[in-house]
Amino acid sequence: MATEVRGATRVSKVVPIIDPSPSPRNSLSKQKVDDFPEEAEVALEGGSWVTTIRKLSALANSEGFNDHYRNLFDNNEASYLRWKEVFDKLFLFGEEDLIAVVTRSILSSVDLSRLRALEELCSPTFFNDSGLLVAVRRRILEVLQQNRLRQQLASQPTPTVVLQIPQEIVPIPELDDDTKSSKKQQLDIAKKMEPAMFLEDSPPVQVTAVDEEILDACAALGVASSKDRQFEQARLYYKLALDGYEAKLGKNSAKGLKVEYSLVCCSCESKHVMTEKLEMLVQKMEEVLGKEHVVTLDALNSYGARLDNLGKYELARHALEKCMASQEKVLGPHHTKTLMTVCNLGLVYKHLQMYDNALELYERDLADCERLLGKDHPSTLMTVENIGNLKMDGMKEFKEAKLYYERALRGYKSQLGKYHECTTKCVKNFKSCLKASNNAERLDKLKDEYPS
Repeated sequence: MATEVRGATRVSKVVPIIDPSPSPRNSLSKQKVDDFPEEAEVALEGGSWVTTIRKLSALANSEGFNDHYRNLFDNNEASYLRWKEVFDKLFLFGEEDLIAVVTRSILSSVDLSRLRALEELCSPTFFNDSGLLVAVRRRILEVLQQNRLRQQLASQPTPTVVLQIPQEIVPIPELDDDTKSSKKQQLDIAKKMEPAMFLEDSPPVQVTAVDEEILDACAALGVASSKDRQFEQARLYYKLALDGYEAKLGKNSAKGLKVEYSLVCCSCESKHVMTEKLEMLVQKMEEVLGKEHVVTLDALNSYGARLDNLGKYELARHALEKCMASQEKVLGPHHTKTLMTVCNLGLVYKHLQMYDNALELYERDLADCERLLGKDHPSTLMTVENIGNLKMDGMKEFKEAKLYYERALRGYKSQLGKYHECTTKCVKNFKSCLKASNNAERLDKLKDEYPS
């Protein structure tokens, strides 16, 4: 039996106060700005995202890729051009260390539009680096807080205590003396692009009213922390955002219910308890927001996937078919959220032994992923692997399954690295396929390359 690759893991962008973690390293009220470059460097060490940036360059000028990115910014041309500026800046440097320098440089900026462009580049839609995404969103949150504090200082001559402001943003680090002159020239360009910045000392103040944009950033940081498997931290961010939304927007606002949904999904309760909570939340959303509201449909998709996990396949089928029909109407058949539901419904059809229906949905998802993201994007490869699983487990078409596993494994290794969890999971499924089809020669080669 293949290990399932769920479409629900492909989460698209969720809208981006004080970091709740008691750890000094993770506390925005105490953390120095120079921690951010260090944190980013940890994320950069893997290097897989650098490889992906280079491969994305082949798609960067294609019509489908650019249209997809414009859609993410709701066709806001100014935001799209800012993203292109960041992308072009990163790709300008062909060396990994210089790309890292530029990334740290952007992290040191107080330019929110540039930081948001880097945030989008770190998202699952592009090179999907959760560690770096956490660092970028923390920086966005910090800048928003700094802006809020400046506004308060201007309006309150005698503020009262609590929030500590970082006093200095660290300049871009120099390369070693023996660095080639061409690299030094490129580094000079990077410095001009993002000059080192310093903030004047500011007294600590109390934030008496939280901006909605700060709450959005807190919710987004919860999403990033959850993706990075920092679940305790994610729950705290979500709780702060939820409390803030209820105070500012009232109970049962769309943003508040969206965070409540994220909080339920991020909880460590049993599958049964979580499914029950999702069911109640979907009912609540349908009453308050409407049955075709985007947030309601997000929760309905997750609820259907949970029912599938519990083996309640007919209930899952009903929920996901309803969700997909509404998403096609509200968002369109090619939207990333619609495709997530398509993928989840395909898995339910597989469990119901409706193999032709499942294959039809997977092939639809694959065609859209290839057109919008490219043939080697991790999200595309997940669908390729899902088809391999279907061909092996359900349809018993081992030769065809082998071709899909070969493609998925080749892509995962190239994009994410040999030891990434997606790669290792694909290897496990591929081994099962080769064993089931008595392909001993290919199995031995795979075991030699990927010993378990």
